[in-house]
Amino acid sequence: MAPSVAIVGLITMPKLRKYQPLVDFLGTFTGQEVTFSFEELEAMVGPMSHGTRSFTYWSNGPLNGGRPSRWIQAQTGFSTYFQSTSQKVRFVRRKP
Repeated sequence: MAPSVAIVGLITMPKLRKYQPLVDFLGTFTGQEVTFSFEELEAMVGPMSHGTRSFTYWSNGPLNGGRPSRWIQAQTGFSTYFQSTSQKVRFVRRKP
């Protein structure tokens, strides 16, 4: 599994750099979880396409391609969860 993550990271890294401010925030965040609306995320990382407001985009699963959730998880140790009813993304620190 690790090689596919590395390959995905190499392919999508330029696109994912826009999420660096979020990664920086999570890197200094001391809590166990935090939830952001899409408006809050856009204030942090800039405009996001309509396609980012979906379960698939923020899924932690192996089929989500090079979406930011896997990259963010690798960089920060936070898993991502899309909350469709509230249209928010929750970040939860993974247990060591």
